[in-house]
Amino acid sequence: SDLAASGSNQNQIVFQKLETLSATEQHGFGCFLSSSTAPTASLTFFVASGSTNVMSASIELVKESWTPITFTWNRTSGINQLFGYVSGSLVATSSQVTIRNLNFPTASLLIGTGSNIVAPLFTPTTTFSGAIDEFRYFKRIVSTNEMTSYQSSSIYAEPELALYFKFNEPSGSTSNLVLDSSGKGMHGTLNGYALNILKVKNINTGSYMGASPMIYED
Repeated sequence: SDLAASGSNQNQIVFQKLETLSATEQHGFGCFLSSSTAPTASLTFFVASGSTNVMSASIELVKESWTPITFTWNRTSGINQLFGYVSGSLVATSSQVTIRNLNFPTASLLIGTGSNIVAPLFTPTTTFSGAIDEFRYFKRIVSTNEMTSYQSSSIYAEPELALYFKFNEPSGSTSNLVLDSSGKGMHGTLNGYALNILKVKNINTGSYMGASPMIYED
């Protein structure tokens, strides 16, 4: 997915699917941006199963610039790691942790907001203040060739593409629907704050971040 953060930022959740079972136990995954006044900020992807089976990988993200970012979770025996890529180049690797099934049957996928994270310890202080051009979730490991080939173009539905948000809903629309282009019908909804207060559908991200990185887009 292509993501950009601008200016000074506080702790914020980029996306999260996390089930809280107790004060010390959570199951799920997510991505967060750590507070920074520098030209860069740390973007961390994590997977957690309880308070001890946790792994994370962090990328130093350049602000005010569109950056094609991919995180993968390789669950192959003997690997069991997270990997972070920028434009198809490996830049971050987690420690090896064997995580079996994630116990998060009722957790919703949230984008731009989320709850406190027990492990790795993280407390968001504001909603997401950057921009996301597209969000793609695969149920397989994406190759580095695919990362570079499709970082500037739309992709087509396939069995292992589980979710695909293009965020191309019409400006000025009063609908809270966010269309899923994966073919799975997993459409999302904007909450009232995003739709009516922030008015995210009317924000011209190009005026903040520059032209969209998606050159070939359906």
